[in-house]
Amino acid sequence: MIPRLEDLSIGSRIVLTIVVVVVAILLLAAVGLFTGRWEAEGQEITSKYDAHLIELDKQALEDAYRDQLKLLFSVWLKDGAGADATRVTNGLRIARRAYVQAADQLERREKK
Repeated sequence: MIPRLEDLSIGSRIVLTIVVVVVAILLLAAVGLFTGRWEAEGQEITSKYDAHLIELDKQALEDAYRDQLKLLFSVWLKDGAGADATRVTNGLRIARRAYVQAADQLERREKK
C-alpha cells in the first residue's frame, strides 16, 4: 500500500519532489528533442540588417566593457584603493574573459 503524503517524513517528501521534478524535466527534454524544437532554436535568422546589427553589437560590447572598467575602478577608489588590489584585478580578469568570449561570438557571426 502506498503511504499518504502526510505520513511521509520530510526527507522522503524532498526526495519525492526531486524525483518528480527530474521526471518532468526529462519529459520536457524528450518532447523538445522529438519535435525538433531544439534544432529550430539554434538557427539564426538572417536579414539584410545583419551587417549593421553586428556593428551595433560591437559598439555595445565596447561600451559595456568600458563601463565595467569604469565601475571597477570607481568601486576600488571608493574602497580606498588599498595596497591589496586583488578584487579589482579579479574583476578585470573576469571582464576581459567575458569580452573575449563575446568578441569571438561576434566574429563567428560576422564570418557567416
